[in-house]
Amino acid sequence: MFTGVLAMLWAVLWWIFYNTPDNHPNLSQSELDYIHQDKEAPAIKLPFLTALKTVARNKRFYGIAIPAFMAEPAWAVLSFWVPLYLSKELGMDLKQIAMFAWLPFLAADLGSVASGYLTRLYTRIFRLYPYQFSHRELRYRRISDDFTGDSRLHQKPLYHHHPDLHRRLRPSDHLPAC
Repeated sequence: MFTGVLAMLWAVLWWIFYNTPDNHPNLSQSELDYIHQDKEAPAIKLPFLTALKTVARNKRFYGIAIPAFMAEPAWAVLSFWVPLYLSKELGMDLKQIAMFAWLPFLAADLGSVASGYLTRLYTRIFRLYPYQFSHRELRYRRISDDFTGDSRLHQKPLYHHHPDLHRRLRPSDHLPAC
C-alpha cells in the first residue's frame, strides 16, 4: 500500500511540475535552440492499408515475422500447457508447480546468453565464422538438389541461419521507420 501511495504522489508531483522544453519557465533561448537542433521531422502518418502494404513489401519484415511465428507456439506450450500438465497428470499443487515451471524459462535464458559466447568460441577454436556456416550448408544443399531435383526447397532465406541469429532479429535494426 505504501508503494502505491508513493507512486501516486510521484505521479501527481510530476503532472504538476513537468513542463515541455517549449513551456519551461527556467529554460533560456540558447538552451531551447540547443535542444531543438537535433529534433527530427515528425513521421508521416500513412493510412493503415498503405502502411500495411509498405511493411508487406519489405523482405526484412518476413525475416522477423517468420521466426517469431515459428517460436511463439513453443512459448505458448511452455506458458499454458506445462503448468496444466504438472497439475492434472502429475498431481502437483501450486507450490510444487512454482518450484519446477520456471526451469524451461531459465534454460531459454541461459541458452540465449550462451549462444552468443558459443559463436565467439567457435570462431576462436575452430576458426569458423558465422558466414562460413551458411556457405558450408549451402554447399551440402546444392549437392542434395542434384539428388532431389527440387531447388525451391533451398532458397536464399533458408540458408542464412547463424548461431547468433537472436542478436540480429531486433526489429529496430531491420525495419527502419517508414
